[in-house]
Order: sequence, then C-alpha cells, then structure tokens
Amino acid sequence: MFNNAPPDAGDGWPISRAGTYPCMIVLGDLSDWNQPTPACDGIYFHEVSELDASLLFSRQPDIIISPLFNRSADALELALLLGRLSFQGRYLVVCNHVPDPALVTRDLRHAAPQLDVQVVRGRVAQAS
Repeated sequence: MFNNAPPDAGDGWPISRAGTYPCMIVLGDLSDWNQPTPACDGIYFHEVSELDASLLFSRQPDIIISPLFNRSADALELALLLGRLSFQGRYLVVCNHVPDPALVTRDLRHAAPQLDVQVVRGRVAQAS
C-alpha cells in the first residue's frame, strides 16, 4: 500500500518540496486573525493585494491560508487567482460560522479544480 503522506524530519512535521519545514503564507490583515505577528520561521503574513507570481516564487509556500471572507477578496476570488498563478500547494480557508464546510470546499474545488483546497472552522475576525 502506498503512503501519500509527505516525508517528515523525524519530528512529525512534513518536509516541504524545498527540503525544509513547510512554508505558510497567511493572507489578510493581522486583525482578521486576532493575532500579533508570530515570531515563527516559515509563517509569513501578507495582504491579499501582495499575492502574485513573484510572492509565490520568492516564498515557495506549501500552504496558503485565508479567511473565507476578506476585506479585499473572498476565498473564491483567491482560489481562482491561485489557479491562474499555478499554485501547487494546499489552500486552507478558515471561517467562523460555516454550516457545512464540506459543501463550501466542494464549491471551491469545482471553481478551481487544480487546487488542493479545504474549508475549516476557526476563529477569524469578521471582514468589515
């Protein structure tokens, strides 16, 4: 039987395509996440307006996280943009109140079938 899980460094953390720990881009305002800027290597906070091919090339993220709704774009718009930019990692969408995350996940996958996308419940401030 094949194991599709990525290799790990012996500590349970998967090794990225670049051979290091995963790189994560968190999109949106820090206020959306109710968090101060983390002091953690490999996690980068960026405004949605900064998402372009050069950002993906420079950071080479394994995971991109965004709220379902953001001040500048929603997850559908971001999924379509990530598809156009040929993003190859995982796109994780976080939302406080979504009755059926699986249904929203299916909708996003239908709109951007090339993406590995998943919607999960989590704490995110409401976009205003």
